[in-house]
Formats: sequence, structure tokens, C-alpha cells
Amino acid sequence: MARLKILEVAGLDHFFKYFLKRLVEGMSREGWEVVCACGESGYADVLRADGFDVRTVPYRRTVNPLAHAPSVFALSSLIRRERFDVVHLHNPLMSLIGRAAVALARPPLVIYTAHGFYFHEYMPGWKRLVGLGLERMASPFTHFLLTQNSEDAELAVKLRLFPEDRTLVIGNGIDLRAFDPDKITSVEQEFLLREFEIPSHHRIVGTVTRYTRDKGLLEFLEAAAGLRAVMKDLSFIVIGGPAIGDRHPLTLAQLKKTAAYYGVDDRIVFTGVRDDVPAILSLLDVFVLPSLREGMPRSVLEAMAMEVPVVVTDIRGCREEVTEGVEGYFVPVRDVGALTERILAILNSPQMAREMGRRGRKRVQREFDEEAVVRLQIKTIERLLEERRGRMKRPRAEG
Repeated sequence: MARLKILEVAGLDHFFKYFLKRLVEGMSREGWEVVCACGESGYADVLRADGFDVRTVPYRRTVNPLAHAPSVFALSSLIRRERFDVVHLHNPLMSLIGRAAVALARPPLVIYTAHGFYFHEYMPGWKRLVGLGLERMASPFTHFLLTQNSEDAELAVKLRLFPEDRTLVIGNGIDLRAFDPDKITSVEQEFLLREFEIPSHHRIVGTVTRYTRDKGLLEFLEAAAGLRAVMKDLSFIVIGGPAIGDRHPLTLAQLKKTAAYYGVDDRIVFTGVRDDVPAILSLLDVFVLPSLREGMPRSVLEAMAMEVPVVVTDIRGCREEVTEGVEGYFVPVRDVGALTERILAILNSPQMAREMGRRGRKRVQREFDEEAVVRLQIKTIERLLEERRGRMKRPRAEG
């Protein structure tokens, strides 16, 4: 039997480094030949050094459809030239570009993983209609839809983007070996506190995010001001970096200026992108994600795995990771008052916070192991290929 050849397509190379690496490694262990196609943002050579076959293609974040023609033709040329058995698409914009490419190249099997549909209830109505319209145009060129949360799957069926038998919820997961509080030493924690110039007696509230408005960073900074007004021995940490390719980016200079406006610039640390995220999360008393839109955010699962109670917005994806009052709390989108109140409730109840943290880790261990998500995707692709081969071999009825 010929070796299975699959093309994994994402917007930028950093998505492979931080979100798809374990999937590609799992497919490679199966003996599959995996090629990664993406735009370049500085991680392609790092991935190649790790043994990934990375092909960079033109990629721009713009609403001008003509600007995506080079991306479409580069992808379709790659697909035709290398004759992939499967094309697996990720990210909202690149999935649209990719499905335009497969409309030209026609590979045997096209799968789209929706890491949270771009259209959502908190965007202007006309933008939601445009996003929905583009998904309607692209869906005929997709054989199967994978979603990270069940609400996206239900929405896809309800809006008739995909029938129920062509949709599967795969969930999301994290590396539980890396996010293990027992592996973090007090020496590491003390070193980080000194690096960040945070007093050892301070309580710490933090988030992991890209610098973009859609992640609720401005609301986080405003809530920080309210928290400092009632709790002086408090510091804040923002782990992450610039929003490469996002439609609503924020710069570090903007964030620092906003922090100064709210009077919290002396007690907030912007760490940038880090490789020691588990250790930094272990410092937190509360993790916050006030996002507008998510698929199924890993950052929340990572915090829960590190036994940190969470406060998240009541949106798709988050609702499947957290139970109200069990591992943390929900707050309405853009409601800074509720965000502040819920963070304070956890900070003022240390025993409850510890119990929430322990329950959070147990839930992640039970439901959100990345290896299980990888295995499910591999088994699903194998099943879909077998079904397609069976249909191709089926003799025509005589008449």
C-alpha cells in the first residue's frame, strides 16, 4: 500500500509550532508523509530544524480578494504537483484560500478544522453575514468538517454549512506532561519573581494571549485598575506577543500606554512570547481570558492543568472547558465590572481558589489530553479515506 501523503495548511508558521506540532508528529509516527504549508512569520526554519517539511506560500491578512490570488495559485500548484491524498485546512482566512485552491486542484479528500468560526454574535451584523456567506461558498469544496467545540458543530449543521454526517467534534487538548504543577520548583518560581520584579507577597492575576482587541486585553487592563483600587498587594502578568496577521492588533506600546492611563503600569509585566509558560502560570492566583471569540482556548486548559482557577467570558469553546463555580467563573463579554468582581471573589477566598484549581486539573486530565485529540483525528482521516475508496470501488448498478 502506498504511503499516505497529507498536506496540513495553516495561516502562519507559528500556528504549527504552538498548535499543530503534536498532530504532525502523530501523523509522522503513523508512517504518513506530512507537508506543512503556511505563510512565514519567523518559525519556518525552527520547524525545519525539528524535522518538519515546511513549504512557505504567500499569505496576507486583507479583505481584498484579489490580494489572495498568489496564495491560491501557490497552494493549488503544490497540491497538483505533489498529489496529496488529503488536504487538511486550518484558520478562518487560510481555510477560505485553501478551499479556493482545492477547487482548482481537486485532491481526493479535503478536511477543514474550524478553530472557532470567524463569524460570531459579538461582531457587527454585516460582518457576521459576510463571514457566513464566505463559509457557505467554501463548504461545497470541503468533504468533512472538524470542530473543536460542539456549539460550532451544531451551528454548522443549523446554518446548513455542513450536514451532520459530515461534521465531527474533536475537542482540544494540551500536553499534560509539560503542564504539571509538580514539575515546577520553588527555585524556578523565585527566579521568575525576581526577573519580573514582583514582590513575593503579591497576589498575581494573569493571562496568555496575543496582542489583539478580540482577546479582551483592554478590558483586562481596565479590570486591573479596579482590582488595584481595592487590593494593593497585587501584580499582573500578560504572557504573549504581537498578533501576527490579526485584523485588530494591539502593539506593546499601546498596551503600556493604556496600562499607564489606568495607573497599573508599575505593577504589570508584559513577558513577551515565552517557552516557560507552565512555570509562569504556576505563579498565578487567577487566570483570566476575557476573549470575544474562541474555538476551544488552550490557554484556559493550560491554566487549569496548573491548578489555577479561571475567569473566562461566556462564549463558545470556554463553555465546554469550564463549569460555573466549579473550576472558575464566567463573565459576560466586555463586562469589566463583572470581570473585576469575579476575580476578587477568587482572590478573597483562598480555600475556594485551591479547590477550583484542583478540580480544574482533574477535569483537564479526564477530558483534554492532546494525545487523545491527535488519535481521534488520525482515526477519522483513515476512516474517511476508506469510505471514499469504498465508494470509488463500488460497481455501478446495471440497468
